[in-house]
Amino acid sequence: MLRRLRPLDRVLLFTLVPLWVVCSALSVNSALRHTSYSPPVYVSAPEKNTGYPKVTGFVRSLGAQESDLRVGDRLLGLGTADLRGVGPLGFFVRFPGEVGSDHRVTVIFERAGEIQETSLRAGSFPHWMWLPTSFFFAVTAVLLLFRSPTTRMVSAVFQAMMCVAFVYGSQFAGTRAETATSIATHLFAATLSYPLIVRAVLLFPHGVPPTGRLARMAPWLFAAIGPFHAGVDVGFPLSPGVGTVVVSVGLLALLATILIATTRTYRRADPIGRRQIKWVLFGLYAAMFPQVVALTLMGFDPRFIPVFEGSQAMLGFFPVAILIAAARYNLFDIDRLISATASYSLLAVAVLALLLAALPTLTEAVSTFMGINPTGAQVFVGVALAAVTVPAHRALRPRLDALFFPERRSLDEGIHHLLESLSAQHDPRELTALAGEQLDAQFRPESCTVYALTGPGYEPVFARGRAVPPGIEAQSPLVTTLQARTAPLAADRFSRKDRIEQLSLFDRAALDTLGAAVVVPVRQRGQLAAFLCMGPKRSGDIYTSTDLALLMAVTDKVSTQLERMDQEEITREARAMQQELRRFVPGAVAQQVEAGGDLEPRERPVSVLFVDIRGYTAYTESRAAHEVFTTINRYTQTVSAIVEKFGGSVVEFNGDGMMAVFGAPTALPDKERAAVSAGREMVATVPTVGGPEPLAVGVGVATGSAFVGSIQAVDRMIWTALGNTTNLAARLQGLTRDLDAAMVIDLATWRAAGEPPAFERREQVVIRGRSQRENLYVLSLCGGGKA
Repeated sequence: MLRRLRPLDRVLLFTLVPLWVVCSALSVNSALRHTSYSPPVYVSAPEKNTGYPKVTGFVRSLGAQESDLRVGDRLLGLGTADLRGVGPLGFFVRFPGEVGSDHRVTVIFERAGEIQETSLRAGSFPHWMWLPTSFFFAVTAVLLLFRSPTTRMVSAVFQAMMCVAFVYGSQFAGTRAETATSIATHLFAATLSYPLIVRAVLLFPHGVPPTGRLARMAPWLFAAIGPFHAGVDVGFPLSPGVGTVVVSVGLLALLATILIATTRTYRRADPIGRRQIKWVLFGLYAAMFPQVVALTLMGFDPRFIPVFEGSQAMLGFFPVAILIAAARYNLFDIDRLISATASYSLLAVAVLALLLAALPTLTEAVSTFMGINPTGAQVFVGVALAAVTVPAHRALRPRLDALFFPERRSLDEGIHHLLESLSAQHDPRELTALAGEQLDAQFRPESCTVYALTGPGYEPVFARGRAVPPGIEAQSPLVTTLQARTAPLAADRFSRKDRIEQLSLFDRAALDTLGAAVVVPVRQRGQLAAFLCMGPKRSGDIYTSTDLALLMAVTDKVSTQLERMDQEEITREARAMQQELRRFVPGAVAQQVEAGGDLEPRERPVSVLFVDIRGYTAYTESRAAHEVFTTINRYTQTVSAIVEKFGGSVVEFNGDGMMAVFGAPTALPDKERAAVSAGREMVATVPTVGGPEPLAVGVGVATGSAFVGSIQAVDRMIWTALGNTTNLAARLQGLTRDLDAAMVIDLATWRAAGEPPAFERREQVVIRGRSQRENLYVLSLCGGGKA
């Protein structure tokens, strides 16, 4: 695992983590042996004439000083320590070690030439409560480094979280050396943490660095906040009042920068990036909201200080949320979490406001009405408000969903309507068609296929998408896996190593070709009667846990309906659908069969070509059906002849689109050059077959391994090519519209085809459905023509 880390990340991992362990061990040891004390006074720098500091102010937040010190007194000694030559920082370092068991420290001072002695009451803080937060930040930072792809964003977040861990892990208690070490660590970490946080925000979530030198250097402008922030309690290097103002302005600028950068990134991000940002914001809110509530309660009654101290533990949820955002953003439905949290937060604020404003009145009224003592009345009021919270949440949350997540509300209503519609169906064909059409409309997947058990295997009874759905044998490992499941099988699960090894090569290739992001089993009398394969959403969003629950509700309803229908009818409908999905047998395959060649399915190196007519929908709208049919017939003849001319095999036609393979079933040594040449001739030739208004096509070519051969359908063998290469070629063809290109090929094809100069290189192009960006080569619309 260490090998996949960036060199800088490995160095930081083996440097920062051991240092944090040592720092934490010292802090824990110091916290166990000492109380963390802070001086209740601010002092000046040593005077030039005497060498002693003076009192410049009092820390009022630590309570009454109970001493005779005044502003302007010259401090000569602190306990056993001589203060000659000691400034604000040295005074802060020496103070904890001089505090006695009575939480007081003796001070020798001079006023008006007279030397006097008094004592200071030390202010104590339970700094131990920051140590769990430090632990959470450090541990989640290491987990993030190992559980996420190694990107600049992950590296930046790791560095920022480790610096924050050092800040929270600094324990100001114990001996002079321990306190000085903690202060130095705290100061260094605080100086780096603010610019690293801004840098991580700018890189999150996709790791794209900001452009321009100023934008890259801007985060380091916030490094000045750290020393001033750490020095506010010390009164150094600025006076407490000036330091507070400077730090407040700096923090406001920091917050404004983060909000602006996050808002800008959110507006530009894809759906997955937005989910990741939502997770971070949710973690920040969950970490800070309890503290805000606790501080509000403290303002009304100091006895709520333990509540505030306990609320610090919620800070540990923030790094956990960052880890989830970067590594497992699909763990839960973040939209549901946000709406539920917002609902309970509003109710909590309302309940607290009611208690703080009207608790005495309510208690007195309940005590008088029920004849119980005030303590019992308070308990009754608290229980009554808690009992009202749950039904109030159920009423408030749907309104918040409608306000913040209208698409989610629309999906819930659509699925509810679908469930009612399924109950009224009495025909298997209508049932599956309705389920497929409505799920396709509600979730908008790239493909949707419903498989049903038909004799020896599972065959498609509903299909929507480009790919030809293959039949699945009843003894297939995929079917075995689904037989043991009642919940949907999501892509992030069957793609894991421990899951994918359970599936056969064909099953994996079939799921890859279908683009199945979710496979949902449909059970009937305890057996797998059917299953639903849905491709990725066209929006690019993920299938959340709520989506899977809704899909499971639909399949449960379908299962219930199927139990009322005759299995023979299901088989008949499946065969009828399979008959509709027949495709022409490629000529090369027919020749192989006649020659007794081998058509057994196997993995082969091939070049896959997809071609599609541009503006086909608009073209057909303005023409009669017979004219469209004639034109498409000429088009299919033209592109088929071109494929055959260059030694390729036509796999399938789907409307205005065609898929061809070069290198199978007969090996083709120069398959990449042949595929590129065929694509360019299509671009140049197809416009001549469109009549007065020429047609235009987009071509995508990808090279790699594919699972090529004959697969078993319900009534015949279908020769096809499945796998990642086929999926990539289809994606590249779709990119011709986005890139304004006539043809798009991948890097492997461009190199093997002799690096044709007519193609322009496009760096790091985002391909829908693929996690990594690719370097592609495009042929512009004006650059088409024969090779």
